[in-house]
Amino acid sequence: MINLRHYFDRAYIINLPERTDRRLQAEQEMASQRITGYEFFEAVKHENGAAGIFITLVMLIEKSYYAGHKS
Repeated sequence: MINLRHYFDRAYIINLPERTDRRLQAEQEMASQRITGYEFFEAVKHENGAAGIFITLVMLIEKSYYAGHKS
C-alpha cells in the first residue's frame, strides 16, 4: 500500500464537483493501485477552462500555504 502522506503533507486530486463520474474513476484507480492519503479539491468551473484551472491552482496553493504545508 502506498500512503501519499508519507511523502507529502497533503495530496490532492482536483475535480469539478459535477464530474462525479471522474471522481469515481479516480477513486477506483487509486483503490486498484492501493494508494491512500489523498483528498479531493473542488475545481472552479469557468467558461475559459485555462482560467478555471489557474484559479483552482491559486486557491489550492493558498490553502496549502496558510495551512503551513511544506510539500
